[in-house]
Amino acid sequence: MPVEAEGRGNLLRMALTDISAHKLLEDRLRQSHKMEALGTLAGGIAHEFNNVLGGITNYAELAKVTMPDGSPEFEYLTDVLELCKRARDVVRQILSYSHRHGIEKRPVAVQSVIADTVKLLRLNLPPNIEIRQDIDALAGIVLGDRTQIQQVLINLCNNAAFAMKQSGGLLTVTVTSVVLDDEAARSYADLQPGAYVKLIVSDTGTGFDPAIIDFIFDPFFTTKGVGEGTGMGLSVVQGIVKNHGGIIAAASTPGEGTTFTVFLPRPADAAPVEAKDATLPRGTERILLVDDEDFIVISTKMMLKNLGYRVTALTDSLEALELFRKNPDAYDLVITDLTMPFLSGDQLAVELIKIRKDIPVAIATGYVNAADNGEVQKSGIRVVILKPYGMRELAKSIRFILDAKQGACSA
Repeated sequence: MPVEAEGRGNLLRMALTDISAHKLLEDRLRQSHKMEALGTLAGGIAHEFNNVLGGITNYAELAKVTMPDGSPEFEYLTDVLELCKRARDVVRQILSYSHRHGIEKRPVAVQSVIADTVKLLRLNLPPNIEIRQDIDALAGIVLGDRTQIQQVLINLCNNAAFAMKQSGGLLTVTVTSVVLDDEAARSYADLQPGAYVKLIVSDTGTGFDPAIIDFIFDPFFTTKGVGEGTGMGLSVVQGIVKNHGGIIAAASTPGEGTTFTVFLPRPADAAPVEAKDATLPRGTERILLVDDEDFIVISTKMMLKNLGYRVTALTDSLEALELFRKNPDAYDLVITDLTMPFLSGDQLAVELIKIRKDIPVAIATGYVNAADNGEVQKSGIRVVILKPYGMRELAKSIRFILDAKQGACSA
């Protein structure tokens, strides 16, 4: 080839490479903006949905306390409340996937999370895919976020289902407790000896070339066709596992299937999952309740009165501010919604604290990211109560605030 022609060929290859790289950056930026928009939309939808779900939860709680234990009606309402909790967890799962919900580490029984998630996954799998589970009921507790652990399983199972969508197959989910010594830990990169909860998700799908195994967790890497995936699923999974102090490993054989293995550390000093106390904490303090939704105000007021509190309930935040201004010592606690017309809950809190510095204020909101909201934190709000809340959660949150205040006064 003449030197001049070879030079033109090199320039052309360089130009094509540069255009390809630029196109890849554009695609990644577009995907990033898409995820940001999805997160914003999901946050708004979650707020509205949690408000409605909160009303259902509140009225079911109120109806349940009127029913004798063991009656069919009592059991029906117990099931309704359990379904409300599952609906709440689904919303948090959606928000977690769209990066709107930060990690909140607390003791989590992994086996319970996985078992509940498998039930949901069965509803969405095509009929040609069988799912089997082998879950040790005593696998153990990890310090983590229930919703994000659930997301790990959902993403791995979705990948497995995609690999088997043509000819079907078997999806297996296994949860066990293991203790690895030095030799066993060396079988996995970056894994230290110790006690772990081990999650295995395997399929009998198409598998992939072992040569690409080092790339499958890279952001935007995908073996799927155009429009079939974002390439973010395994990257998100790996990020969650690392944030929990664990590791994830993959093995695959083309035509035979793929296995993902997740190790989550079991801290020796992890507190057990809190047992439910049958006794509801009660009180007689005076509470100012503010929410622009009528059904939330009515049902929450009735719940608070059943707990013994004296309640003044309003649906207008400006009216609540004026009422408080006239007699600021008439209340021991203010519970307000976050998103309201004219004066939002965090703005109301600022104005109330200007009038009376020691008044405790709690936010009750369907916006699950409120606890990380900078304006909420700066407003002096003591506690964020996420909707939908049951009577027990509401009762415990109120006593936490009021008892903390009393402790501070006596100190």
